[in-house]
Amino acid sequence: MSEIEDYGVTVEEYLFVLAAGIDILELRSLEARGIPTNLAS
Repeated sequence: MSEIEDYGVTVEEYLFVLAAGIDILELRSLEARGIPTNLAS
């Protein structure tokens, strides 16, 4: 079973950024693993 992580993103923020074509949860996940987000795009 997968563990649920809290990246401190509200539903409104997620949907707003997702509309711009960015998956903020994936970016936060990469940041949590130590991967700079400027290298993720």
